[in-house]
Amino acid sequence: MSEDSGTSHTRNPVMDGAPVHAPSRFDGANPFWQALDGGTLRLPRCPTCNAWQWYPLPVCGSCRAAEPEWVDVPDYGTVFTFTTVHRSFLPEGAVTPPYNVGLITLDGVDGPRLVSVLTGCGEGEPFVGMPVRMELLDLGTHRLPVFVPAGATQ
Repeated sequence: MSEDSGTSHTRNPVMDGAPVHAPSRFDGANPFWQALDGGTLRLPRCPTCNAWQWYPLPVCGSCRAAEPEWVDVPDYGTVFTFTTVHRSFLPEGAVTPPYNVGLITLDGVDGPRLVSVLTGCGEGEPFVGMPVRMELLDLGTHRLPVFVPAGATQ
């Protein structure tokens, strides 16, 4: 509970004040969340044309084949673009700006990019093209992928 607003929320210093919400386990992304629970990153790919897709769809967006296969992917990549959030759209006290959000291109995965919190950034970071690696933040109800500079130590 926030002392100043009386609202319930989750704060984690590793995320530099970024908002945290539990995912729905009743949609097409359930294999993604299950893989994160097991410590891996997994995305859907069409078994017919090999096109990657994110967010998962019931049919391939390229060839219309049904039922994607879920494939483990690298947990590292580069920052395609980013923004620093200075003004949160959440209720006052729910999150403390500023925090960084990036669009991450995963190595070896053509097409989809993941939106994620960028944490552990030093002065002059993040930057476009910055190598990053995924860390899993355990929030009790689920594990959340966040990305840190590739050279950062745990």
